[in-house]
Formats: sequence, C-alpha cells, structure tokens
Amino acid sequence: MRVLIVEDQPIIITTLSNILLEIFPLVTINSTTSTSDALELISKFKFDLIISDLDFNGEKRFAVAEVANQNNIKCIIYSAHYNSAFIKKGKELNVAGFVSKLGNIIDLQFALKNYNTLNNYICSFCEMKNKQAESNEILFPDLKGIEERILDLLLIQTPRKEIATEL
Repeated sequence: MRVLIVEDQPIIITTLSNILLEIFPLVTINSTTSTSDALELISKFKFDLIISDLDFNGEKRFAVAEVANQNNIKCIIYSAHYNSAFIKKGKELNVAGFVSKLGNIIDLQFALKNYNTLNNYICSFCEMKNKQAESNEILFPDLKGIEERILDLLLIQTPRKEIATEL
C-alpha cells in the first residue's frame, strides 16, 4: 500500500505517518508540503490513498482532491476547515472522507482503516458543527403583501413613523 500525505505542517505529517504505520505496518508513505509537489508525485507514482489538507498558503484548496478523483485514487481530506461549503465540495469530488483536525482521533483512525470502502464519510466533529450552524441560520417567514413590505422596511432600518405613514 502506498499513501501520499499532503500537509504543510511537518508535525502533522509525522503524526499521520505514525498512525498509518500502526494501522498498516507495511505502508509506503510519501509526503509533501505543497500542492504542486503533490501533483508531481501523483504523476510519478501509483497511490492507494491520499491524505490532504486544504490550506496551502494561497494554493488551490482542492487541487489534490480533484486530481485524486480524476485518477480514481481514494482521498481523505484532513483539515481544520469544516464548513458546509468545503464538505459539499469534498462530496462533489467523491472523497472517501472529510475529517477535521479539530475533531476526535478515533474518527481519523476509522477513516484510515476503512478508506477503501468509504464514500463521503464525514467525521462526527464536522457533523456536529454543521448541525449547529444550520440551527443558527436566520429563517425568514413566508410573508405576503403588507407583512412582506413591513419586513423589507424594517430590514433597511426605516424608522417606524415612516413605516406607519407609508402604510
């Protein structure tokens, strides 16, 4: 088994390498700290799994996952970013999993152990944070006519006397 770790923090590369070696003692691990080097490695070697961060000092966030998808290589996004837009993009790119660095190590271990059978796995931390974000959304009621006009005026901070005069 050959794994590519794409991560700009050397300590995280070391941690991921150690976890991989515990799970897969015979794994061959390549690593890089840049997207461009990762794309070059992917063109030279056949990888079974890619573990990729999303934040590389302005480089395209999903470049590695896009190339993994094009080459039918399983990819796990391992990032501190966990908002719903990033998770949605990961799903579009058929990532095996999306695991937050801020979450539980057990979720990461699960994703690594099961990478070959996973399809769009979302770690529990990402699930929880996105549910919280959804519950904090401002929901607008279904208003019609004069109620809708009053709301529009309130949203643009029209004084109440002006609203009363208009109505």
